[in-house]
Amino acid sequence: MCGIAGILSISGNIAVERRRAAVVAMLSAISHRGPDETGYYEDQQVTLGHARLSIIDLAGGRQPLFNEDRSCVLVYNGEVYDYQAIRDRLASRHTFATSTDSEVLLHLYEDEGEAFCEQLNGMYAYAIWDSREARLQLAIDPVGIKPLYYYRDDDFFVFCSELRGMIRGLQALGVAFEWNSAAIRSFLQLGWFPAPETPWLGVRKLGAGERLTVDRAGARSTRSPLPAACTSPFDASSGNSAVDQLDDLLTETVRSQLVADVPVGVFLSGGIDSSLLTAVAAKLQPGIKTFSVGFSGGSDEAVAADESQVARAVADHLRTEHYTLMVDPPRLLELLDDAWLAMDEPIVDPAVLPLLLVSREARQHVKVCLSGDGGDEVFGGYPHHWLLSWKRRYHASPSWLRSLAGGVVNCLPRTPSRGFREKLRRARVGFSMLADQDYVPGPFSPPHEHWLVDPAPYRQVGRDQLNNDDWYYTDGLLHPLAGQMLPKTDRTSMYASIEVRVPLLDNRMLAFGRSLPFSKKVSRRGVTKVVLRQLLTRYLPVEISRRPKHGFRVPLAGWFRNELKNDIRERLAEGRQIPEEVISRQAVERLISEHLSGRAEHSVRLWALMTLNHWAEQVSTTSTIN
Repeated sequence: MCGIAGILSISGNIAVERRRAAVVAMLSAISHRGPDETGYYEDQQVTLGHARLSIIDLAGGRQPLFNEDRSCVLVYNGEVYDYQAIRDRLASRHTFATSTDSEVLLHLYEDEGEAFCEQLNGMYAYAIWDSREARLQLAIDPVGIKPLYYYRDDDFFVFCSELRGMIRGLQALGVAFEWNSAAIRSFLQLGWFPAPETPWLGVRKLGAGERLTVDRAGARSTRSPLPAACTSPFDASSGNSAVDQLDDLLTETVRSQLVADVPVGVFLSGGIDSSLLTAVAAKLQPGIKTFSVGFSGGSDEAVAADESQVARAVADHLRTEHYTLMVDPPRLLELLDDAWLAMDEPIVDPAVLPLLLVSREARQHVKVCLSGDGGDEVFGGYPHHWLLSWKRRYHASPSWLRSLAGGVVNCLPRTPSRGFREKLRRARVGFSMLADQDYVPGPFSPPHEHWLVDPAPYRQVGRDQLNNDDWYYTDGLLHPLAGQMLPKTDRTSMYASIEVRVPLLDNRMLAFGRSLPFSKKVSRRGVTKVVLRQLLTRYLPVEISRRPKHGFRVPLAGWFRNELKNDIRERLAEGRQIPEEVISRQAVERLISEHLSGRAEHSVRLWALMTLNHWAEQVSTTSTIN
């Protein structure tokens, strides 16, 4: 992985020296993405920069890269897994100067034009400057694994891999910043900033699969489609079961993603997705290194969150070289500020804490890790997937029946507990997913949006969309996954200078999942990820493959009533940075009071506010907020 940045002069009024200083500032801010070396290109119109984390062709893969006559220049962050096959197709028409996947993009652009990236299978963000056409093109992969931010005014167009770099570059160019209050409300409702919005007005980010072309005519955006189901389809008539087809496809996918000129490992949580990836990777590369994190301490939350023993059992069965990092609440709490800094753009997911720790541990041994991100979205692993059929029935039922059911469920417990009371609380959460046609489990989404001063308009999901399996599938990929899960993994791992690859989001896996009947993902009895579990039984004992979904949890509720009790008041009351027009001081004080007294469970909302507040503290020390 790498970091990229650049400036295109639009008016011609930006001196080359000033552009170079701004690009240097951007690369300095994101040096963790590419600690191995930096490279620059500049002419009278554009300045490009690249910070490299060398993975393939360690000696010859420096960037920026050029085509044969140096009329096209590339800076690129990512991996293309089928680059060798594409390279073979291009070899008769082009001369290759390196052995990297990067150069393939440049020559494919020459042959195929702006839509060339639709032929790529990988994770990527790139910028190509075509001096012949005076055209700059940016793009990211179809599900948004790799990030790219940009800013445009009458004088220049600026882009960078991370928001922190954009801020440094725009500061160097004399740009002042203004809160994007509407986007901040959306962040608090969803848990992430939906593309193209960011916390700052004018600073935007590419959405999943988006291509942006900037030339004399202005800027125009197009979107690459998700891989079609016909490209790697489930074939019910082939004579091979879905499990057989998935086994072959996943083996092929993991083999291609193990290709590197540096050591590769696997993040092993003990869950279905990471265990299956580890099993296939260990089959292809015996003794592969695996990494997990566990929680020590005797609290109910810590015990519930700890999966380290399961991960160890998987590693022992598969004979991997396993490393377990055990952490306790004090160590995680010491990491708070660093973890929030690592996220770059605020994201509401406390799993960033253990993820940063395990990324740093893994970086001591490998430079690349595989992760199971995306398995839930592609193969139906969330509660709302197995609730879908019931949700459709519920919304087709008479209104009086829905009202009656809502009244009964409203009496169920609201705060986490144990035993039967905890089961009742989970039933309440499940009913929320069922009853809310537009349900998104964000911190201030309905029914909690009343805490905000002026909640952003919420999206409307129609009956036709709710009854459309493919819409449900793609919506999960392009919104929650692209908005929260993938940015969390990318920013946190790259902050530790380690590349994370996600085989379950390979184009072939996406297409296979899209073509798979819903019954192969979720059974009528509510078993999720059916086909993945069936495949896992070929590699591991059934007690692992049949485990219920666990999730990567952090014991927030107890922290906020104990270890973080003082921090909450100091950060959100005394050191408050969040604008009053988003959420009032009185509302924040009520949230704190209700949570600390045990009258309500607000840990995720307090975490969201603390995340946003910390980000604001960081940028306010170096930026002008209008």
